[in-house]
Amino acid sequence: MPEKLHKIVRKKAINSSFIVILFTSISFSGFFLRDYLMAKIYGFGRELDMFYLATMIPMFMVTVFCIPFGQSVVPMLKKIQTLDRNQFYQKVRNLAFLIFFICLFLCIASYILSDFIFVAFNYFGLIERNIDIKFMQITILPILLFSGLVILGNTVLSLCEHYVYPAFLQTIVPIFAIIFLLIFGKFMGVYAVILGMIFGQLINLVMVNNALKHEGVILMPLKAKKGIFNDQFLKNDYSHLVLIAIFSAMLIPINSFFCSTLGHGAVSIFNLGMKFSLFVMGIFSSLFTAILLPYLSKLSNYKSQNTLNKETFYMLLCGSLFFTFYSFLIFIYAQSISSLLFSYIAIENATILGLASVIKYSIIQLPFWVFNAIIFRHANAINRIGIILFSSIIALILNVILSLSLIKFMSVGGLALSITISSALSSVIILIYYGFKKYLNFFEILSIAALWFIFSATLIKMNVNPLLLLIEKLI
Repeated sequence: MPEKLHKIVRKKAINSSFIVILFTSISFSGFFLRDYLMAKIYGFGRELDMFYLATMIPMFMVTVFCIPFGQSVVPMLKKIQTLDRNQFYQKVRNLAFLIFFICLFLCIASYILSDFIFVAFNYFGLIERNIDIKFMQITILPILLFSGLVILGNTVLSLCEHYVYPAFLQTIVPIFAIIFLLIFGKFMGVYAVILGMIFGQLINLVMVNNALKHEGVILMPLKAKKGIFNDQFLKNDYSHLVLIAIFSAMLIPINSFFCSTLGHGAVSIFNLGMKFSLFVMGIFSSLFTAILLPYLSKLSNYKSQNTLNKETFYMLLCGSLFFTFYSFLIFIYAQSISSLLFSYIAIENATILGLASVIKYSIIQLPFWVFNAIIFRHANAINRIGIILFSSIIALILNVILSLSLIKFMSVGGLALSITISSALSSVIILIYYGFKKYLNFFEILSIAALWFIFSATLIKMNVNPLLLLIEKLI
């Protein structure tokens, strides 16, 4: 890639980033507002807990199968797009058929899997039998069914350097969820929200499909050549990314299930408190997937490895500095934020304290999370994702061990802290590996490590007495 063209591509990516962040912020703010309004209307009780638990399995499937599908096809489609446009169009159509088939299978699997999970919950008395949880699960499945096509369509639009339009379209689902909640919520319950999400997802799919037609890409009607299920990328990139997504995405569901042992309302408190960190993660994950991954894939095809590594380090440094400052602010004022936002919908002071502890201990994972997220896109672009898989397995195991210990002494806050510690260890493992493989030089490794050390040491100093008390209890 000529240097002049490289600068043009970089400038377009940077300019688009601000607009993508804006629309993604609106989208995630919409989902947060949806949850806030649901808590205000239904309270932190059984019905809201059921909504989170019923949506957990289908949304888990989207996270671990559909989103990795969109990420795994980027390097492959970018190369094909450069070499042969006609082959690119056919490949996209084949992939559309494949992801729809996968989502159809996932819907069936979700329905069957939920039987085992909720029967177990009923057996241990964690969910009462008079809740029609199965019907709620069935109504959510259409969202899962069409998610794959929407994600693939957004990926193709990003490859065609239409970064902003997919970000704009993702605001549709939360908007319709809120509208349906306000209009039908009082007599339909949480089903109004589910219906609004389905309706918004269908509109999103139609608009994505129309946008692709202007690029000469036909997503629907579905059609594919023979042999689509023997595609080599399914056995390599996609299967690895699915495993990474499974181990990463299991953190929240596992801890939510642990929360259910604390009584009614605990699941809602944990999930709503986690929204503060998930809000930021969602925004930047969308940005990294929509813009950073195609950009790094393009660099890996045209530029030297050294240029790709340098660009990655600059992003790591900027991201770490920004999120270190942001995390400090939220950590310090978590109690005030919780009181300000939730005093109108939470009756008990213990609920506000629980929300504050989840916000406080989950937000400090962001400097480590952004490192992992950027490195993940770099590893995906150069097809070196084995270390990401290994670190995610270690993080999941550590999270389970810590959660079982910390929940006894810190309640929902302990579950949030366990995720943060697991994320930090995962980052350390990846940093050591990237230094060993020379993707980052000694100075770059030292810069990132020093920033993490200062951040961690400051947090420990600010909470030395509670930390000593916790260690004493654990011992």
